Parts: sequence; C-alpha cells; structure tokens
Amino acid sequence: MSFTDAAQLPVPSTRRQVLLAGSIAAAVALLVMSGVDGLGDTDPARHLRYANELWKSGFRLSGHPFLPFTVLGRQSVDLWWGFHVLLVPFTALGIEWGARATGLCIAFANAATFTFVLRRFGARHAWAFAVLPLVGSEFYLARDWLARPSHLTLPLLFLSLAAGTGALPAATSAGASFLHALVHMSSPLSACFAAFGAALGDRRSLRSRATVVAMSLLGLSLGYLVRPDRAHYLAVALNVSLAATSGFSSGMLPETGQELLPMRWSEYAREVLPLAALLAIALVAGRRRPRTGSPGTRRVSLGLLAIFALAPARNGRWDDYLVPALAVACWWPADPGWLPDRRRLAAAAIGALGMAHLAYVTSDIWKQLDRAFPPLRYVDQLAGAVRANVEPRSVLFTDDTFLGGTLYGSLPEYRYVTAYDPSLLYLASRQDFWRWAHATYDSADCDQPSIADCPGAATGAPALARVMRHFGATWVVSRGHHGPSGLLATLASSPEWFELRGQALGPGSFLSLWHLKVTPNAQGAQDLAEPR
Repeated sequence: MSFTDAAQLPVPSTRRQVLLAGSIAAAVALLVMSGVDGLGDTDPARHLRYANELWKSGFRLSGHPFLPFTVLGRQSVDLWWGFHVLLVPFTALGIEWGARATGLCIAFANAATFTFVLRRFGARHAWAFAVLPLVGSEFYLARDWLARPSHLTLPLLFLSLAAGTGALPAATSAGASFLHALVHMSSPLSACFAAFGAALGDRRSLRSRATVVAMSLLGLSLGYLVRPDRAHYLAVALNVSLAATSGFSSGMLPETGQELLPMRWSEYAREVLPLAALLAIALVAGRRRPRTGSPGTRRVSLGLLAIFALAPARNGRWDDYLVPALAVACWWPADPGWLPDRRRLAAAAIGALGMAHLAYVTSDIWKQLDRAFPPLRYVDQLAGAVRANVEPRSVLFTDDTFLGGTLYGSLPEYRYVTAYDPSLLYLASRQDFWRWAHATYDSADCDQPSIADCPGAATGAPALARVMRHFGATWVVSRGHHGPSGLLATLASSPEWFELRGQALGPGSFLSLWHLKVTPNAQGAQDLAEPR
C-alpha cells in the first residue's frame, strides 16, 4: 500500500463521526459518574431544583426570592434562566437522576458539536480530536458531565467561531448567540468568537465578514430582549462576570470557587503537556506535507491558542475552551507519511497511552469529588431534621457559600443568607458580606474587610448571635471540616447559646443543624436586640 493509497482510505461520514464522538463522550461521562457518590459539584442539585420550581410556578418564578440578601434576590435576576427552562423535562427524573441525565446530554453535545465543526474545518478523523480533551485534561473531564450551563456554552462558542470563518452559514452565529444569551452570562464571548473567526479566517469580502458579526450581535440582542429579567440582567451579569474573572480591588473574595482561582503551575503543566505534545508531533510530522484544514482555520486555531494558552494561570475556567485540541486538529497533516504497516501499531500505542491516562485521571477525580461534595442522601438526611425543627421560609445561616445552593436543592421552601458564589452577596451589600464572612471565619461582628478596621469588634458566641439576628436567622447549618472552622468551633463550645438539633454523618461528610437559644442574660439581650 502506497502513501497515496493510505491517504485515500475511506473516511467515516460526518454523521457517523458526530454520533461516535458523542457516544464516546457519554460513555466516559458514565464512567466518571459511576465512581462519584454524589453529583460532583454543588451546582447540579440547585439548577434542577430551580427548574422544578419554575415548572411548578407556571414559569412565573422570578429571580431568586429565597436569596433575599443577594443581588439575584434584590434585582429579581436569574442568570441561567434559559438553562433552567431546558432542564424542565429532566426534572421528571428527580434531582439526582435528572442531573445525571443532563450531564450525559451535555457531554454528548460537546463532543458531537466539536466533531461537526472540525469536519467543516477539514479534519478527516474529527471524532478522535473531539474526544482528546477527555483524555488529556483532568480539569475538563471532571466538569464535562456536570449539570451546569458553563460546558453547554462550549458548543455554542465553536459554532459561532465556525460561522465566523465561513465554514458555516452566517445565520448559525445568530442562533448560537441567541441561545448563549439565554443560558449563561458569558454570552458576549459568542460575538467575540464570531469576530475572531471572521478576522483571521480565509479571505472573504468585508461585507460577508461584517454580516457574520452583525448576525451574532443580533442573536445576542434578541436573547437579551426575550429574557424575563431583561430590565436588570445585563448590569448584574456584567458585575458578576467581572467579579468572577478579575475579583475586586481588594482581590478575590473569601470562598471564591476553585475554578475561578489561578491554576498552580504544576496543575497547569498536567493540563497542557499531553495536548501540547500532540501539537508538537503534528507540527513535525506535517513538514512539507499537506495539512488538515485551510490556512484560515489554522490561523484561527493558533490565534485562539495564543490567547488562551496562559489564561488558566489567571483563571482556571479558561481551561475549558478546548483550544489545544482545535490547534492539533487543524495542524495535523492530512497524510502523515507513516509507513502503512506501522499505522495500526502507532494508533494502538497512542490509544493505549490515552486509556492509561484516562484511567489515572478518572481515579483521581473520584477521590477528589467524593471528598469535596456531600452525597445527596446526607443532604436529604439533614433536610429531614430541618423540616422537623424549622418553620418554612425561615432564614438559614450557613458557614459555606456553596452549601446554600446544595441545601436549596433539597429545601426550596427556606431562605438563605448566601449561596452559589460570594460575589452575589458582596454586590448587594459589602457590609453584609463582610459581616457574614467574619462571623463565619472569626466568630466576630465586623462589616469591614479587615478585623483591624473594626476596633473593639465583639467576638465569640454573642457576636455570632448578633450577626445572625442581623440577617433574621436563628438557625445555622454547618458543613463541618469542609467549612471554615471558626463558626463550628464557636457553636460547639457555646452550649448556653447554641443547641445541636440534627446532623448527617457520612464518609467525608458532616452536616449539622444548630439553633440559637433564648438570650441567656441581659447583656446578651442587648446584643441580640440590634435592629436590621
């Protein structure tokens, strides 16, 4: 068999490759799910619960009334409204299985769409490149199966990019941008990807390039207009996005999610090196040979790689954008020139290495996620104690921002001081945020960033009680060793102030419910009487 004959071997159709890549991604998602005793994150349960409450309200639920102290509660904004609408059919399966089914669909959609785009870019075996992130990136693999809207935006972004290069009709960018505007606050990136593809893609008339960008902007505008929270959505989304990507003047807030923090260089190296090695092989193997894709698509792929290459060192979420795999696909030689009798051996060797790496990172993901997030059965166990002791619509004070969202998944009839992300409370009231943070970490009553800025600030159980009363709360849910230790230590060491009313114990999980008792003395009464 000659080199020419090898290059002319039949290539699976686009449809078959799309189905193959999607099926592999779904199978890998099932593999990861099988070893995680929970939903892998705090977000899936609260997204499914919100979708269920949205359906029960006849789609009249507005904003987040159960988060009255946050910017989402005060401005009646739901940043993920479109995603919650899409989740409504999955709520028929319940919270846990609905979240898992949603994750499977998102994993399938990512790989299938990426395959389709790469085929339009000229990749012969696009399916193989579409599943590379699952094999090469532990961060991506740990998030690909979660019922969260952020990964659902990836196929929308790459459809916009393909439309920008001319690989897809301009109307595609309008549709992708429209959906992006409904499901996630990162929607301006759709127009950015479309513009980037138009600027660096293959030579076309200025009019056709401008049309793609205009269509993307039109889709975004229509999406914003049909949102029920359109009056305040853009301002809130902008502020939350800026907080997530850049922090505030004083730096990142306490309790900021791990994905928004800079990656350590050791983590970054593990994420980048496998795909970077494949890109290096592609560049060397393709010297003086025809390459996959057009010059325009290769410029786009390397341009995006240059932009996002170091971004995870600033914010881990940028690692999601699959750019290394895109660069590998667009620069891989159409005919590598390997000897025909070694092609299968080389493919088998690469596949074996990929499977070994997948097994390693999967086992690591299982260990990390089981330690970090409590299984739903323990949350439901604590929910039984809450319902038995606490009146509905009462405010629950938590010692972990993300615990609020998890509890909402099982207890939608209660209200919470904070949930989802610390910026939501901070943007509504900086003083409220710092009072919550210092009560949680230091058992102190201080509404400034530093305790030093609150001379004579009260500490201990009386201070914690005052802060709770400030938010109208007499009940605390603590996450134990996963939450800051200051609050739990104060609760446990102050039996005259706080009483343990319930707990849920499990491997790596400790949730406890505490009640603020009647004021024990006159001085305490004066402390607790502070009006809001």
